[in-house]
Amino acid sequence: MHILGLGDGLSGNIHEELRETNVMPLEEATVQFGEDMAKWIEEFVPEFREIHVAGVCGNHPRTTKKPAAKRKYNNSDWTAYQIMRIGLRQYPSITFDIPKAQTHPHMVMGRRLLMFHGDTVGASSMVGVPTGGIVRHVNKLRNQWANFNQPVDHFVCGHFHEHNVYGGKRIIINGS
Repeated sequence: MHILGLGDGLSGNIHEELRETNVMPLEEATVQFGEDMAKWIEEFVPEFREIHVAGVCGNHPRTTKKPAAKRKYNNSDWTAYQIMRIGLRQYPSITFDIPKAQTHPHMVMGRRLLMFHGDTVGASSMVGVPTGGIVRHVNKLRNQWANFNQPVDHFVCGHFHEHNVYGGKRIIINGS
């Protein structure tokens, strides 16, 4: 079983009103989210021989008001993934792959999935085609990875508030 964390597992404080309206402070929510997810993943242990968890960070639980160009992992998503990993360390059947990079390849059944949150996707400039920004971004990533002889089979992201599939299932958006 593969569980892909695509970021924004937490609301964060990037908007002023969230600081006031979130049910709990970000630090407390981070610990709660990490513990709750560890319990949820633990429920799969009897059902699956191996469980692989990989996660990238979103933009909402970042620690800065503006998006950072460097150290994007300085983020409560990354911390929550680490809490999950620590909470499940007694299970050798569960592995974690929590990179500090904002894009990350993950292999599933011989296919390379490139995980990224999606907040770096530019807006669409194609009239009537709201996915234009995503398609342009994916084409750029596809070419970059192909140049290093690492072809990508599927691109998987979150960020957008609706799930969808594009390009014959090559682009998978899970939504946030």
